[in-house]
Amino acid sequence: TKQYKGLIVTEDAIPVAKSDLANLRKLEKAIDDRRKAVKKEYNAPYMEFEAKIKDILADVQEAEANIDTQVKAFEKKVDDEKYAQIRKFFELSFNGFLDDVRFETIYNPKWLNKGCKMADIEEEIAAAANRLHADIEVVKGLKSPHEISLLNTLFYSLDLGEVLKQHNTLIALEERRKAEEQAKQEVVAEEEKTNPTPA
Repeated sequence: TKQYKGLIVTEDAIPVAKSDLANLRKLEKAIDDRRKAVKKEYNAPYMEFEAKIKDILADVQEAEANIDTQVKAFEKKVDDEKYAQIRKFFELSFNGFLDDVRFETIYNPKWLNKGCKMADIEEEIAAAANRLHADIEVVKGLKSPHEISLLNTLFYSLDLGEVLKQHNTLIALEERRKAEEQAKQEVVAEEEKTNPTPA
């Protein structure tokens, strides 16, 4: 092949160049075919090994999936039982307010964590129930004409700060409405003074 590297083809040497080109292509094909055959022969043990490994991995993955499914089912059962206990304690603690306070308002997903003990959860729920009773007294102490609306907000959010903010907003709106009404009456009274209606 070294003889062809610097070869310059002339017009009268075209038939020889075509013959050489055909021979080079045959040589290239023969070399590449041999490379493929050696590669196939060389890879045969690896391919056999890989097929065996894939079978073994499939068995391992099947075993993993089986165990994983069972573990998840067990964990879900434990979570469901704990959730039911939490809900039951909520219903006992918020007895009398079950139509008003939604479980989801107080529920904390972290309660299902293994490290979260039922005694701690019950303590949180009891504290929230006690806080609700105290907050109801605060709302009633406001003697607001909007008491029902304020209590509904409290039951929905369990957030006294939110309720007090709503109370202040409602009072400010009521005062503004009264001021606008009084200003309107003063304008009408002033117009009646300056333009008395003939009798």
